[in-house]
Amino acid sequence: MLPDQPPRLPGGTARHDIGDLVLVSREEAEMVVERLIDIMDKYDVATVADLYDLVGLPSTHIDNKWGWTAGGGIEVRQVRDGYVIDLPPVEAI
Repeated sequence: MLPDQPPRLPGGTARHDIGDLVLVSREEAEMVVERLIDIMDKYDVATVADLYDLVGLPSTHIDNKWGWTAGGGIEVRQVRDGYVIDLPPVEAI
């Protein structure tokens, strides 16, 4: 993936199953994790829409109904095309 391209969302993925978002750099992925945790700390929840906003992907109203209430277990790992944020399964909020 080129540095100026947004992360990829695998086709055919259900909106509440976000799949793997591949980011270009570890720094970018870690920044997204930090911002998600900041959002959870401030609002007690971070939505899929919040995540998509942080990585520059479009979202729908459905994405505001799914998310996370705890940031435990979030990890960044390297993959062939960049870095993936491993998130806990989304929950209905």
